Amino acid sequence: MNQHALDEANEVIEEEYPTLKKSFAALCQSRIFQFCEADKNEVAAAVSVVADPDDAPIIAAARKAKVDALVSFDRKHIHTPAVEKFINAPVITAGDALVMLRRSD
Repeated sequence: MNQHALDEANEVIEEEYPTLKKSFAALCQSRIFQFCEADKNEVAAAVSVVADPDDAPIIAAARKAKVDALVSFDRKHIHTPAVEKFINAPVITAGDALVMLRRSD
């Protein structure tokens, strides 16, 4: 996760799922997330694979961190073969992530 992704997630939760604010804050404090920030050149490279340039910092950080998967609610802009190829990992839903976490226990 990077700061851009965290800010975006907080916005969505605030607007659409306010009852989950405390749970999300607790999750962020856990060691589930690792933070990684991409530099300007890495973000510029990611712009070529996303429809919305505002998503480039998230995609670039996912690639830099060598994630196992990228969890996103943005099915329109991020759940694409181009993004998956760029980060060399699947883009999955939150439900899929829960399944992955449960299997890893």
